[in-house]
Amino acid sequence: SALTPAILHEIDQGLYERIVYDGRMPYLHLYAQRENYIYRLEVPHQDLEEALHVMNDLYAYVVVFAIGLSLLLALAFSGQFSKPLVRLNGIAKEMSKLNFDIVWNEGRRDEIGELGQTLNHLTRELQMTIERLETELAREKHLESLRKSFVSTVSHELQTPLSVILGTVEAIEDGMAKTEEERTKYFQTIVTETNKISRLAHDMLDLSQLESGTFKIAREPFDYRELLEETVAKFNHVKRETKKRVTLVYASETTILSGDAYRIEQVMNNLLENAFEHADSDTSIRLTVTDEHDLVTRVKNIGPTIEADHLDDIFKSFYKSRSRGTGLGLSIVRQIVLLHDGSVQANNERDGVSFEIHFPKNMVDSPNP
Repeated sequence: SALTPAILHEIDQGLYERIVYDGRMPYLHLYAQRENYIYRLEVPHQDLEEALHVMNDLYAYVVVFAIGLSLLLALAFSGQFSKPLVRLNGIAKEMSKLNFDIVWNEGRRDEIGELGQTLNHLTRELQMTIERLETELAREKHLESLRKSFVSTVSHELQTPLSVILGTVEAIEDGMAKTEEERTKYFQTIVTETNKISRLAHDMLDLSQLESGTFKIAREPFDYRELLEETVAKFNHVKRETKKRVTLVYASETTILSGDAYRIEQVMNNLLENAFEHADSDTSIRLTVTDEHDLVTRVKNIGPTIEADHLDDIFKSFYKSRSRGTGLGLSIVRQIVLLHDGSVQANNERDGVSFEIHFPKNMVDSPNP
């Protein structure tokens, strides 16, 4: 287009601009003079209303897109947080039903993961607490059952000798003992039954102390071989009216032990008394000590065997399938041996029964020189 003098004057004064229509759309012409040249910049030009309309349409699309994106992100984040919370809630509900098999096993390291680990810890603690309570409850029920059985058994054990004593006293009062020999026999019966009651009371006291867990043994060095030799000599003297004898075979190199000599002697007395009671006539009771993995002491008698399913029962209190005593001797043996960190067991052999005591090597104070 031609530049009029007025336009040239405007250009000469600085930047000049004007809008030109080519029949289709307007254009913006920008003129600027540099040295001897006039430069024109031509760009398409739209009305402001049209531009605003376009921007409004663009804003609408942007808003719709932003709302849609926000909803998607909200759903994604809500699922990320709600799903583990629902799972934690399910674990808590199972805990309320005392079902501890379901645990939190996701490897999250955020607050929800920490909450899951805390819930797992609470589950374990609660499970162990309930197990301890169930164990304690079962123990209390067992102790209550034992208490009732104990009272019943003790009553029965006391009733027999007391009845014999009462009957004997009544017989003496009625003058049934005509001779001095008969009176002596009656008094011997009273003494025998009184000794039974005394032995029962003594054994019950020992067993209650041993089973209570409060009894402490006195560990001191003592000569085990000498103790066994004296015990065997005492039994052979006391039982001299019978043909049964105890023979000692000490095949161990160890003689000095660290333990409670009085209680160990009580163990040997009970085992030998049991062996004498069940050994056949004219047989010997063999007491042997050998070095094996442990220090092993065996008491064997020749006689009837024990039913296989009763080998463990004989160490229970008042078990008297074969015994004519109080039924507490072998139970006392087991408790004393356990306090010395040892073990005791009964074994059937071809011609009789043997009892084995295993003392650990830490009981050995010093070897025989």
